[in-house]
Amino acid sequence: MNLRVFSPKRILIWIALLLLIGTLAVVFRMPRKMPPLYRPTPLPHVLRKMYTDKEIMEHFVPDGCPIPPWLRDLNVEPVRLWAHMGNGRPGVQRVEGCSTPCVIDSPSMNEMGTAASTADAHMYSVFDVSSDFPPHFLNFTSPFCPLRRIVFWGMESEEYYPMVRESRKHGFDISMDYRLSSDVPIPYLNNGQYSLHNNYTPFENKKKDVLASAFISNCSPRNDRLRWQRELMKLIRVDSYGACEKNIDETIYPEGRHVFKKEKLKEYLFTFAFENSDADDYVTEKIYQAFEAGTVPVYMGTDTIDKFIPSDHSTIKVSDYKSPKELADYLIYLSEHKDEYEAYLAWKSEPMPAHLREISDNSSVDNKCRLCGVVAGHDVGWGVSRW
Repeated sequence: MNLRVFSPKRILIWIALLLLIGTLAVVFRMPRKMPPLYRPTPLPHVLRKMYTDKEIMEHFVPDGCPIPPWLRDLNVEPVRLWAHMGNGRPGVQRVEGCSTPCVIDSPSMNEMGTAASTADAHMYSVFDVSSDFPPHFLNFTSPFCPLRRIVFWGMESEEYYPMVRESRKHGFDISMDYRLSSDVPIPYLNNGQYSLHNNYTPFENKKKDVLASAFISNCSPRNDRLRWQRELMKLIRVDSYGACEKNIDETIYPEGRHVFKKEKLKEYLFTFAFENSDADDYVTEKIYQAFEAGTVPVYMGTDTIDKFIPSDHSTIKVSDYKSPKELADYLIYLSEHKDEYEAYLAWKSEPMPAHLREISDNSSVDNKCRLCGVVAGHDVGWGVSRW
């Protein structure tokens, strides 16, 4: 008999191995410790990578809460968005043409609590909330559901409504606004709204005695646009149709205000596309109306404007000039040199660049449809990571 098999050293090794095997067996039988969820909760497609479907149902779907959209048949129970004060029309409306079955519930006041309790997401607009008055996230008439999304949406500048940039701090789970960095970007450019490559009035047929138009009516901007407007109007002739520095008395719009503006813009070489603030990515309809009309925009606004225009030589940026006098001199020079002026419109005969096409194509999908896709657990694949 070989006594070395039972040597103290070997016995200790076997004991250690048995203890290790026992410990591993206990560990693997133990349930995984679940990390808690805090507001704002991760986006649904991220959440699905963090937890199994079983873990989600066991730990984050209390009684009375809706089953997460990705775990139910959406053709039977579509994604349900609860809109605070909704679309101005009480009732349930289906989001038409959406690949993710989805409805928006805009209840009357006496039905608000019931509708909120069945919703997958609560939507609050920029006008519903402020930094001083956050929304009633925990509607007392509905159960608290950890996976119910709280959505902030708005198209107004963060310089006027700080909640646009602060929504995460106030407990919102999903942001839906004009910024390309938001969870559901909804920039002003929409593929179906503007015909950017249409024909335009030739240089010869545009006004030369009046160089520019202005449609500026917010006279309390958060930037320097009124000073530039006033100084430029001292140096060149400008027809101002808006409330600020108004000098054209045409207030009757038989065709509608937007149609009137579009037609008027065609008559001028330039128009002042001055935003009311310089917030990142805040690029409104002003510059796209100019592009569509075939007038050259003189732009004041965000430093990120290059992401939203068709070419470097499509826009005259106020920020490139040291003074209103320097800018006015350049506008006068272009008005006297046809070829150099029309170089600013050359982009209209070229294909839309990829960066603008991406914004246009994504924005052509209804924004509430894209929100439903996010709530349903899909990765929209569009946002800050693409820039």
